[in-house]
Amino acid sequence: MEAGALAGYRVLDLTTELGWMCGKVLADLGADVIKIEPPGGDPGRLRGPFYGDNADPDTNSLHWLAYNTGKRGVTLDLSLPRGQELLREMVREADFVVESFAPGAMEALGLGYAALQAINPQLIMASITPFGQQGPYSTFHTTDLVSMAMGGFMELTGEGHGRPVRITVPQAALHAGVEAAVGMMLAHAWRERTGEGQHVDVSAHECVVWTLMLAPGFLPCLGTMPERNGPSYNWVGYPRRLNFPCADGHVSIFLVGDIWGGPSMQALVNRMKADDMAPPFMAEKDWLNWNIADLFGAEGAAESQAIDEAVMAFTRTKTKQELYDMALHDEILLAPVSNVADLCTNEQLRDRGYFVPVAHPELHASFDYPGAFGKFSRTPCRPPVRAPRHGEHTRQVLQDVLKLGDEAIETLIADGVASCRAREETPMEIVNAPRRQHRPVQRAGADGELPLSGIRVIDLTWIGVGPITTKYLADHGAEVIRIESWAHPDGLRYGPPHMDGEIGENRSYFFAACNTSKYSITLNLTRPEARELVKQLIATADVVTESYTPNIMSRWGLDYDSLRQLKPDLIMMSTCMQGQTGPHALYPGFGNLMAGLLGFYELTGWPDGEAMAVYGAYTDFVAPRFAALSLLAALDERRRSGQGQYIDLAQSEASLHFLSPALLDYTANGRVMQRQGNRDPHMAPHGAYPCQGASRWCAIAVTSDVEWQLLCQETGHPAWGRDARFTTLADRLKHADELDALLAEWTRTQRAEDVMTRLQSVGIPAGVVQNIQDLRGDPQLAHREFWVPLDHSEIGRLALEGHQFRLSSMRHQPRFARPEVGEHNAQVLGGILGLSAEEIARLEADEVIY
Repeated sequence: MEAGALAGYRVLDLTTELGWMCGKVLADLGADVIKIEPPGGDPGRLRGPFYGDNADPDTNSLHWLAYNTGKRGVTLDLSLPRGQELLREMVREADFVVESFAPGAMEALGLGYAALQAINPQLIMASITPFGQQGPYSTFHTTDLVSMAMGGFMELTGEGHGRPVRITVPQAALHAGVEAAVGMMLAHAWRERTGEGQHVDVSAHECVVWTLMLAPGFLPCLGTMPERNGPSYNWVGYPRRLNFPCADGHVSIFLVGDIWGGPSMQALVNRMKADDMAPPFMAEKDWLNWNIADLFGAEGAAESQAIDEAVMAFTRTKTKQELYDMALHDEILLAPVSNVADLCTNEQLRDRGYFVPVAHPELHASFDYPGAFGKFSRTPCRPPVRAPRHGEHTRQVLQDVLKLGDEAIETLIADGVASCRAREETPMEIVNAPRRQHRPVQRAGADGELPLSGIRVIDLTWIGVGPITTKYLADHGAEVIRIESWAHPDGLRYGPPHMDGEIGENRSYFFAACNTSKYSITLNLTRPEARELVKQLIATADVVTESYTPNIMSRWGLDYDSLRQLKPDLIMMSTCMQGQTGPHALYPGFGNLMAGLLGFYELTGWPDGEAMAVYGAYTDFVAPRFAALSLLAALDERRRSGQGQYIDLAQSEASLHFLSPALLDYTANGRVMQRQGNRDPHMAPHGAYPCQGASRWCAIAVTSDVEWQLLCQETGHPAWGRDARFTTLADRLKHADELDALLAEWTRTQRAEDVMTRLQSVGIPAGVVQNIQDLRGDPQLAHREFWVPLDHSEIGRLALEGHQFRLSSMRHQPRFARPEVGEHNAQVLGGILGLSAEEIARLEADEVIY
């Protein structure tokens, strides 16, 4: 095996916690990431949980440790002219810069993108901000709570007709961080074609909107909006339970029939019958033909309620493990609602060597970290290396990168420009990896040219993660050819919402949103002749993606070892629930089950209530970011080495990185993190507060004592600021219930929009808990042209979600609408493979093309 796919690239990381994840994933892929901190350290070092509950910011923040592994640490005062000069010198030799300052802050220091590009014309710089660089909300102050509220997540997660809630472990910054890495790699692909650098403008707000799955489609398709429903989900017009109580906790079960889950329902009912717990109507039902249409309307609602009640009675008699064992044996769409202790002892993760021990000499300890987000056959991800201590590698970087001598470095330290530790510990492979050489190419992009123009992808994925992954490639110029079949249709084509409520393979909003800019052909892969045609296509391709249950591709002779005989430099990615190997590899499921299995539900809700279901299939909007990044990195590595490789991307292993602080709290402290509603140990008040109107809420997060006093003034209650119960953060946390009640009494008299505007005007993070109608009319999204109208066959013009970043030198939104089933049979099979019209007609008659 060789060095990571991005070995040889240098990244300057100037981010706060809003952008840490970007540098982390690039370091995981082998890049030399230099984390530049201000004097006193990154403020995020003060966020817990802490090792041993000792709040030492240098060594003990598990939040910092989780998202800064593999980086070198430098302390530099960028407020000083000499510090700015040193950064400019580092930029000369850098490939990427990532920062998360407020819009305009870098320009004020003379370090904006235009100034840095003048130094290094090929520089790629990503700016991660809450709302993007420009627009009416671009100067808004936010926290994770406010981002999750304004992005629509909280409107769809929480108590039915009650309080909205976020996931206890902050999520918005993680989405934005990985998304920034994807945007940077696309900009890099353009740089390798033209020699042109770019500015990547990432909006955390847009990243959160993308997690809403099918919810944005209900308004344009049906004129309705989904609602939050506690442990249930609502995408058929009424709540359907997802989380079911059992003897020792909860399990998630996706009760659906037809092509989505008919065999699963039959297997579950068989288990219920064996215990004499299946009602007659369930025992007699044809689950293979119980389709989505049967769920709608009053009759469907009544039947669904009866099913939920019968299943709940059954699950209460079993433990989580008993039910999960049934699911694994019988391929039932069921998963335990895991806590972090369950995850750290998970048989599948242990079998695949997911958790990796990391030594902390300064703590005299070693504890397990989440490992690689994907398994690369040739260029493996770098194992986690302890995050740097404050200034740990300042001297090393100044010597190796800027070629400064000891005397010059001591002067910088004496002048307060830099600071360093006496001892530095960095793996030598980070320091000594051969540096990328800048390409001399300098040309303008051709009309219609995009970063991935000329790349061909054969796409054998279906439902969510795979199609969203290949959408990134398709929208940015790759020729993505979907292989579909009427013999086994993609269930997503029938997923709600459907335009005007009419179900059809070309009427699903969800499918349309995930499959822009792609081509579709129909080949029945159960037929040998169809598989031969697929092999001929793959021989012309650069990338193959597939999301079948493990072993199916090898059974068809379409596994990587077979396909690379046809195309030695082929890149192939397999993405399934829990990876290609291990005792649970054959587990079937969807992202709504993965979110339960991986601990997201257990960490959502209130301490005194049951675990909440996160709306939709949450991990289906985490894993694609990692998958797209992996493919882009592998394509770049192939450009340099001429070699392909295989990527086993387990959706579980990628998604678990979004819970890393909770996992470290268990492996380091032995503590099982509990859900906390909207509370935060570092901010108070901190929650969603009811406002005027039906189901209108505003999120408010007070991050300092100064903001607390401002809040008291703005609400017209200065006496709160003098109340001894609320003087300090510790006081406000101790009396949080009383504080929330007082604040809610005021917000109930106000419009949510007015609360947001008023508090934002004085610098207090606040944001409306936006519903789909709010998002469709959101002025910030409108300014950034987030909603992209496309003309579709059958359903007409429909505005879909665009991308969550902007590239400075090109428009890169979806190019054209989703394909109809087999729409491009003649174009692909005739144009690429050279089949005649007669041959195509014969193969259609024989149901090879089908």
